[in-house]
Amino acid sequence: MSGAARLRRLRLACWLVACALGVLAAYASRHDMNPDGVSYLDLADAWRRGDIPQAVSLYWSPLYSWLLAAVLALVGPSARAEFPLVHALNVLLYLGALASLEFFLRSSAPRPAAGGEAGPSETARTVWGHALFLVGALGFVTLRQVTPDMLVLAVVLLAAGLLCRLADGAGPAAAAALGALLGLGYLAKAVMLPVAALALVLTAVAAGGGRRAWPRVAAALAAFALVATPWIAAMSSVAGRPTLGENARLNYLWLVDREYHAPFLSYPGARPAPWPLAHPPRRLLDAPATFELAGPAGGTLTIWYDPAYWHRGAPVRLDAADQLRAVARGVRAYARLGLRLLPLAVGLVVLFALLGGRRAGAWRRREGVLLALGAAPLAGYLLIHVEPRYVAGPLVVLGVALLGLVRVPAGAESRRLVGAVVACVVTLQVVPLAVDTVYHWAWLQTRAAGAPAVAAEPWRAATGLAALGVRPGDPVAAAGDYFQAGWARLARVRIVAVVDRREPLGCLLDAPCRARVVAALAPTGARVLVVEGLPEAAAAAGGWVRLGDSTHWAWRLG
Repeated sequence: MSGAARLRRLRLACWLVACALGVLAAYASRHDMNPDGVSYLDLADAWRRGDIPQAVSLYWSPLYSWLLAAVLALVGPSARAEFPLVHALNVLLYLGALASLEFFLRSSAPRPAAGGEAGPSETARTVWGHALFLVGALGFVTLRQVTPDMLVLAVVLLAAGLLCRLADGAGPAAAAALGALLGLGYLAKAVMLPVAALALVLTAVAAGGGRRAWPRVAAALAAFALVATPWIAAMSSVAGRPTLGENARLNYLWLVDREYHAPFLSYPGARPAPWPLAHPPRRLLDAPATFELAGPAGGTLTIWYDPAYWHRGAPVRLDAADQLRAVARGVRAYARLGLRLLPLAVGLVVLFALLGGRRAGAWRRREGVLLALGAAPLAGYLLIHVEPRYVAGPLVVLGVALLGLVRVPAGAESRRLVGAVVACVVTLQVVPLAVDTVYHWAWLQTRAAGAPAVAAEPWRAATGLAALGVRPGDPVAAAGDYFQAGWARLARVRIVAVVDRREPLGCLLDAPCRARVVAALAPTGARVLVVEGLPEAAAAAGGWVRLGDSTHWAWRLG
């Protein structure tokens, strides 16, 4: 069998493994829904209705909600099938990211250098790249979360491949494709705007600089502007002022500013603040802290549907000590990620120790371009907040680029050494991930007959609400971890009031405390108060109604 045929079979095997693990992971979490996913689904509904003021968000980027809107309009699922359909879309995005990896690996293949020095073989790079992808896509981004991060992973890999082609002499058409792709990345997630700026600079570097580079940079910039400018104009129109959105400001406010420390997934008004908010939620009760969420912002949970509205008036304050603490948290987060990538990291160290790195003269421009595209976003996240799903794309690019810098002298012995090290560390990296994915899927399939599936909790709670007479469109109140609002999304109800999620749930089991809360919620028009996680015996004895066979409980308000 020829080397090309073996490589094709290896690629097919990698695809089959990746597809099987991806489908199993998505199927196991098909009923799950995270807070971001609820907001994206609500935005998709607004786009389908043509409700532009509600659909244009200063916080959430539009591309993912457009895809959701298209799929929901095409299929028209029932409420019960909605979450599985969304996860099916995520599988398609996962396959698109896998195809993007293939494009990147082929575009970044090392070229032989003078003196017989070359990089690792295509076989080693293929196995290495797919191992990095599996960890990034299934371990870091995951198919459990309903977010646009899989889109971002695909965009980063495609952009890396196009930059490699520009470094190898591709013309303005490739640069224009890169610019349009970066525009789509910005529409997928606002954080791609600085990445796009970096990629435009790297376009000039990849093209060799000088007069030869400018037509390519101009083509990329024009294509990016053509894709991104309409969305910037729409946000500016809704805001009544020029704006690039509120995503960066709010995340800095939430994650760096000391005065606003650790309010992520919280809401303004729930703690003291030294500034007035433009739209504070109305405090209904002090003990336990209870708020009405009244305002023009829509969505199932309005405080997470339109965070920019609820946080308007909270200023960003730069403080060196806060920034240093954020960087320290980022360093610790990267250390944890390094442990999750330990086999591959050790493999790189071993290869460089045994074989050394390629001489600087053997590098091409694209080696430096790939290193910059991988490392710079990691440094940027270090300043604000490091989360695995955010850095998956840069880590894959950086990992492939670093492997490409290993010096492989001519001769079969060196290639066998690289192959043995790569095979060993990839096995150690991928097998635990595969076992975990298969085990989780198998656990869900082998539960005792008749036992409710934990993952179907939102649907069971939604059907319990319907049995209580709560209808789509009805207002409800919530306590506990109300940001996990999948049940409200499926029931098509709107959370209009909340008991601060940091208040102990035991208060709601105490009759006098509960009476105060019920009286305070009366003006909101909420039909029921819903809470998850009450002790079963105490809740039933106190008059709470269990929502079907879920772990959610309801108290009738009117």
